[in-house]
Amino acid sequence: MEEISNQTQGTTDMTVGSPRRHILLFALPILAGNVFQQLYSMVDAIVVGKAVGGMALAGVGTTVPIVTLITSLFAGMGLGASVLLSQFYGAGDLDKVRRLVSSVYSLLLPIIAVLTAVSLPLAGVLLRLLHVPPGDTFTMARLYMMIVIPGFLGSFGFYLNAGILQSMGNSTVPFLFLCLACGMNIVLDLVFVFLFHWGVVGAAMATVISETFSWVVGVVYINRRYSFLHLTLLKFDVDKKLLVHVARVGLPTGISQSLFSLGNVFMQRLINEYGTLFMAGFTGANHLNTFATMPIQSIDTAVTTFTGQNIGQGRLDRVRRGLRAGLLMAGGYGAVIGVLALPFGGDLMSLFVNEESVIRVGVVFLRTVLPFFVLQAVLYVLNAVLRGSGRAVVPMVSMLVSMLLVRVLSAYSLAAVFGADSMFYSYGLGWAAGIVISAGSYLYVRRRIRGVPQKRPKM
Repeated sequence: MEEISNQTQGTTDMTVGSPRRHILLFALPILAGNVFQQLYSMVDAIVVGKAVGGMALAGVGTTVPIVTLITSLFAGMGLGASVLLSQFYGAGDLDKVRRLVSSVYSLLLPIIAVLTAVSLPLAGVLLRLLHVPPGDTFTMARLYMMIVIPGFLGSFGFYLNAGILQSMGNSTVPFLFLCLACGMNIVLDLVFVFLFHWGVVGAAMATVISETFSWVVGVVYINRRYSFLHLTLLKFDVDKKLLVHVARVGLPTGISQSLFSLGNVFMQRLINEYGTLFMAGFTGANHLNTFATMPIQSIDTAVTTFTGQNIGQGRLDRVRRGLRAGLLMAGGYGAVIGVLALPFGGDLMSLFVNEESVIRVGVVFLRTVLPFFVLQAVLYVLNAVLRGSGRAVVPMVSMLVSMLLVRVLSAYSLAAVFGADSMFYSYGLGWAAGIVISAGSYLYVRRRIRGVPQKRPKM
């Protein structure tokens, strides 16, 4: 017992104590990290937009849904591994934690190699499918992708390290590594773009270098801090049975994230049809939207980990309490941000560009989407509980309906009937549709497990 305690110092046991306190304290470092990460993403956009211009901002912004689509399936598998790690850790089975971490890390390099080999030749094709305007915008977007795609190793490794630590209740150290990456990225952005005048090439290189460096530092830390783990790319040590379990949870999660990304691709294609200025306005506003979403995503991650650990201990009563705490925190934030962010849209958009026509598009987006943030908060927390309990198929179906069947179809319909600005109402419509599915599934599962014997609290 003493040996296990020594090996798990710096982690958090969420199966005892106040659910609200655990979720809040776990979410805060993730929130700080997410905010910091989005801050340096915004610095990327601001530096590119101010130093190179609106076309460069549009070019870089239009690559985001493509890159996310390429990586989302494998990111979902990583999240599936994180859910199982939290359940194994909650059950006190450090041997399974070690075997699963070794298995996932063994596959990291082969996955990145295949992903890069397939994605690089398709970069131009995907941009043309998105109707990216030919000329400088297309050239800069393609150039940015050709640099970022080979850097997936550092990006995937960085987030894999964070998932390993977070599954054991440690969200502080991943935050510190993220701060390291963000600080380095901001400095390199300023040097490469403003001082060296490398344009979008400099912005892409800054991102790849900073994430790779932080990933390597994370590997060194985990290997030294946790004696039962040893991260390496040079040893192939795969537990096939555990990977099957990862696939059962992670594949639906990966498909769910792919559907989310595919929905964004279709939205980007629609937005691109209205020209470079409309694209630039959406890019700036979407950065702000992503920034505002950070607290909800942080609570989502905390609730997933909390649910996973308590499922591992059979504490279903705590899962329900965790859901209520998550809904209260995320829903309350969503309601507040929907009101407070509206008056400042113009001032925030002016950080990115000076063109009034670009700022106008961004303001319309913010005033249309932000009032419905509370719906997004409820959907994320419900899916976090379902995902943390291993029921990842429902969030996948919820995303299919929300992001593709409702958001995309309503966006195209609204734009065709009422004009381009009205397409942004599709966000609220999609979230509402997803809630119907996820809430219905949760209530059904709760009725089925009511009365199932639960483990007694730890003493």
